Amino acid sequence: MSERKDGIWVSELNARPEIRARFRRAGPVRFYDTTLRDGEQTVGVVLDPEQKLQIARQLDALGVGRIEAGFPRVSAEDAEAIRLILAAGLKAEVRVLVPRKAMAEVSRLLGEAEAKAAVEFARDDSHLFFRVGGKLLISRLLTGQFPNYEAVLPREANRQVVLDRDTVAAAVRRAELVADQRNHAIRFALTAEQVEISASSSEYGEAHEDLAVPPGFKGAPLEIGFNAAYLLDFFGAAANGPVSFEFKDEQSACQLRPLGEEEIKYRYVIMPMRL
Repeated sequence: MSERKDGIWVSELNARPEIRARFRRAGPVRFYDTTLRDGEQTVGVVLDPEQKLQIARQLDALGVGRIEAGFPRVSAEDAEAIRLILAAGLKAEVRVLVPRKAMAEVSRLLGEAEAKAAVEFARDDSHLFFRVGGKLLISRLLTGQFPNYEAVLPREANRQVVLDRDTVAAAVRRAELVADQRNHAIRFALTAEQVEISASSSEYGEAHEDLAVPPGFKGAPLEIGFNAAYLLDFFGAAANGPVSFEFKDEQSACQLRPLGEEEIKYRYVIMPMRL
């Protein structure tokens, strides 16, 4: 390690041309800090709740967007520190893990409530509280860390094709009829003129279907395999209208985005299969 003149410690590797050439600065840089969660794993380091609060305030002042504050069930001190941090009114994002069954129950309550019913959310050291209309749901607070889903989001997807949801979903369903029933594997062969969707198995034979690609596609031809069931899950949830398929290469995840009229914008990431 070497120290820069401004007092910030950095690795000497950062100065190497072959390393700096890989830096990407096209998008915003977001900071994700785990000092409060993992800092006490260092030998001899013990922080009391007030010290953790001061660290959180300093991180917030530096512009850190997300702070992992720790786990309330580890100790009473951790629970107190998290309570203080949540009450401090910081700008940084504080995340909690909600059990899947609790979210399903909230969804059910929303379906039963009036269209303009208020939804309130609160938490303490070990529980989450959801009030929907006149009903209150109490759930335990999960400990642990949510998987880093951002690490699997495709980067530099330079091949994009837009297809109608109903058209491509119907083609995938027809191809799945003859696909191997063990893995439901189908193949997408993409060119500037068309997308060929195909599948084959020794028991059922072969299926091939061509869909026209709208003008504007750029990139080299691509052949990639998917589990048809995962694609159909996405088509079943997406709104009617165009869907964007975004590819990088045959080994990288594909990103799908509905382009129709929806209140919530989201993306669906599906890993490819080797065929």
